Amino acid sequence: MFELSREKLFLIAEIGANHDGDPAKAHRMIDLFADAGADAVKFQTYSTDVLVADVERPYTYGPPGRKTTEPIGEMFARLSLPRKAHRELFDHARERGVVPFTTLFDPGDVEFALGLGQELFKISSGDVNYRQLLEAVAAVGRPVVISGGKCTIGELDRAIEVLERGSCPIGLMHCVAAYPTPIESANLRVLETYQRQYPDVVPGFSDHTVGITCSMGAVALGARLIEKHVTYDRDAAGPDHWFSSNAEEFAAMVEATRDLLSALGSPRKRILDTEEQGAKYGRRSIVAARDLPEGHMLKPEDLAFLRPGTGIDPFDVDRVIGRKLMRAVAAGAPVEWSVLG
Repeated sequence: MFELSREKLFLIAEIGANHDGDPAKAHRMIDLFADAGADAVKFQTYSTDVLVADVERPYTYGPPGRKTTEPIGEMFARLSLPRKAHRELFDHARERGVVPFTTLFDPGDVEFALGLGQELFKISSGDVNYRQLLEAVAAVGRPVVISGGKCTIGELDRAIEVLERGSCPIGLMHCVAAYPTPIESANLRVLETYQRQYPDVVPGFSDHTVGITCSMGAVALGARLIEKHVTYDRDAAGPDHWFSSNAEEFAAMVEATRDLLSALGSPRKRILDTEEQGAKYGRRSIVAARDLPEGHMLKPEDLAFLRPGTGIDPFDVDRVIGRKLMRAVAAGAPVEWSVLG
């Protein structure tokens, strides 16, 4: 059974609608991003009638100079993943060693997802206020990830409360619902707020910026779930391809974020195992500034502070001055407690 963790990273390749409604492309993307190091691939399961009422509303997308406008209902219908394709895709993902799951948009699809063996559920930021869907997912009691885009903290509070009533392990993704999100709008410090406000959830980041900088920053701020839109070709036609990560960039994110998590280490300050030699030979200790005979009463001018650090710490010099030497100490040799009377 899948478990959310605060100890390791879980990196999600959000295929979303970038299969263009074509199961063959979805299979290809599973392979691309399994090879790139994803822990999971995520799809979206919907039909137009459960998403929008104003199906004729014009929707414009694409990069500057290549804008496309089409009725939003037609776009969703064209890009939806066929229901009959889900099982083969889920099986393929599991064969490749990645966790398959899908964002649901309709309470009636919870049973469909369970029939696929889905172990992790996702609530999009657009459904933070969809109580009926939240309740249906909460009733399953399985881990659920919810995105906190385009909502207030109060709206997020009530959504989390619904999920907690179902005893769901919860992952909370910081999300800015702008596609793409300008890097100056990423607002990553919201992760600090989430960790104070919701100490029992696993923090994450749904990254809609271009590049990997913000994913790395999110990991540094405590995110352990990272979701990134992915594509087989940034130049492909469609609403999300142009700002999504290709396999090469996703693989770079995987390596960089995992290295970063390893580098974060522990908040406990101590001399690390890798520093032990440096601490022994690269720090100073009290040494004899000249040859000192047995019986000599130590004065400040008798002492120097040089490497290695195998003798008495210079901070203890006041405990050394005025002591008698029980045996001679050669110039440059460490002064040790055992020679002091």
